[in-house]
Amino acid sequence: MATGMFLELRPLWEAGAALALGLLIGLEREHARLEAADQNPAAKGARTFALIALLGYASALLMPMVPALPLLTVAGLAVLLSALHLEKVRRQAAGPGDESTPTSQLLPLPRGEDITTEVAALLVALLGMLVRYQLGVAVMLALFCVVVLISKPWMRKLAAQVQRNELVGTLQLLLALLIVLPVVPDRALTLFPPLEGVLNPRSVVLFVLLIAGVGYAGYVLTRILGARRGLSLAGLIGGMTSSTAVTLAMGEQARRSPSLLRPAVQGALLSYGVMMLRVLLVTMIVYPPLGMHLLVPSLLMVGGYLAAALLVMRRAAVSEQDQASDTGHAVSLSNPFEILPALKWGVLYIFVVLTAKLARTYLGVRGLYLASAAAGLADVDSIVVASSKLTQQGGEPLQVGVISIWIAVASNTVVKTGMAWWSGGRAYGLRILLGHLPALLLGVVAIVFLL
Repeated sequence: MATGMFLELRPLWEAGAALALGLLIGLEREHARLEAADQNPAAKGARTFALIALLGYASALLMPMVPALPLLTVAGLAVLLSALHLEKVRRQAAGPGDESTPTSQLLPLPRGEDITTEVAALLVALLGMLVRYQLGVAVMLALFCVVVLISKPWMRKLAAQVQRNELVGTLQLLLALLIVLPVVPDRALTLFPPLEGVLNPRSVVLFVLLIAGVGYAGYVLTRILGARRGLSLAGLIGGMTSSTAVTLAMGEQARRSPSLLRPAVQGALLSYGVMMLRVLLVTMIVYPPLGMHLLVPSLLMVGGYLAAALLVMRRAAVSEQDQASDTGHAVSLSNPFEILPALKWGVLYIFVVLTAKLARTYLGVRGLYLASAAAGLADVDSIVVASSKLTQQGGEPLQVGVISIWIAVASNTVVKTGMAWWSGGRAYGLRILLGHLPALLLGVVAIVFLL
């Protein structure tokens, strides 16, 4: 009985929801008109929007009897709103007390921002129709509409600050992520036997996009927070996925803008600390006993990278050159999303992956340490998972698992140091090397005393 009563009252509930959505958007438009001191009698307010929502719902409700009614409703409302808008433009152009200017002589055309209310009214009619079929979606769209409408002051401020090259870079990033990446094959290529199943095109494209994406994040954060804080935060975020990509992206920043050298080094060092935390977390998940053996060495290495980053931060704080760059020097870049420099690192990534695979193939499975060193040339996560599973299955003692993972980390560190030297120049590469040393030494000392 309760279900039947609900079905009978459903049109009333839906009409009430449509009315509420129309009132919500109409109140925002009413408030905006009052703030603008708009005395135009043709302006639409809360009651008008509520009626438009009810009109849309009624047309959807009657669609089974008159299939074309929703389309006719939207078309008629569009004609009415256009006429009201032209009348408003005519009154504004004619000025107070002058009603003689024909609408056809009104030039220039009104600005796009003047039709916001009319577009919102059309949207309200469509939302009223949508309530009949997807109430939840209609509510979410109404909330999005209100957010867009109230964001006018923020949008104007943002538009005044955003440069065209930043818009182009953002568009390129979205195209790469939403169009290019999904169509790239996600399967290993079949090469000649020693390299069969090792190279995944999507992994390569994803690595390239990670490098360009970290550079983009660093650019945006630098604009917002300044060079030191912006690149540091970009390093922390990028280290969660690929510290190698952070190394290359920060190297490009340092090479293009020498005044960003110390902030770039700091961001790279912080990403290495995050990488060690990621290694520890993966090991803890796959095989907790092995993770417990890695706990102290990993935390000591994180402390070493953090101390090196803090030292770089302290030296940057007293450097007048870096203080001047903290005002947003990264804006001098031609494009925040630099895809072409990232492509060359994609080629290098392919070379390293193939080299690691050949080394592991011809060295044999028996040389776990050599295989770890070869795997670390390209990736740390894979050998961490492999060593953890091998140790868990009883094939190797915990000490061997710890050493193999540390060798992979050390091998990856050597590769990243070389990449840093190549991407950012001698000054950047040397500082990255000095930043690695205390962390690696602390890790070695911990492993020697614990094993």
